[in-house]
Amino acid sequence: MAENRSKNLATVEQDSTSHPPIMTAGDITPEIVCRFELCCTAYFETKEIAEDKQVRKILSYFQDMRVQDWITVKWARFATLSFDAFMKELRGAYLEENWEDTTHRELGAMCQAAKESFWDFAIRIQVKNSMLVGTGSHLDEEKLCHRCESGMEELLAMRCAGERAHKKAGFKPWLNEVKQIDDLMWAERKQLKQMMKALREATRRPPFSKPAR
Repeated sequence: MAENRSKNLATVEQDSTSHPPIMTAGDITPEIVCRFELCCTAYFETKEIAEDKQVRKILSYFQDMRVQDWITVKWARFATLSFDAFMKELRGAYLEENWEDTTHRELGAMCQAAKESFWDFAIRIQVKNSMLVGTGSHLDEEKLCHRCESGMEELLAMRCAGERAHKKAGFKPWLNEVKQIDDLMWAERKQLKQMMKALREATRRPPFSKPAR
């Protein structure tokens, strides 16, 4: 996203999934909202909280006074909403106006870094995509596969094309196959570096000379 100059960012705290998560005071970002949503979902599942009671269970766990005031004024209505509907309103109230477009552009511009494994790159892609859950910009598995493929390192892309990794059915099988190809390429690079190092060391050794008689 555009650089957030505020150092006063909210955080999400949760001792265990049997307790509701707490969102501390501070500015709210898409990453924080996504983290809070995941923690709430884990809490609901652990405690087997019915859908019609979920929002009421977490309304008191926002520590920022701005959010508390917002919730107090609209408490009666919020308590009747589904969790998904409440989170949509929270995003609309506290995220930047164009946060979805900004996050979508960032997702589209992501590329595998020079010294980054494909697996780590794919995780970054999936984390960014998770911030768009519930929006029209969220990528399904097929589009997510293409996004990872278009951003991968060029040599890896050529290797995958040669081995037809893109023919694998489903995102997860494709992801695992590309990881194996990438791991093999890293092993080959490591072996090559070791060979080059051994060659350089060999050329630095003084020539063998016979002892004088």
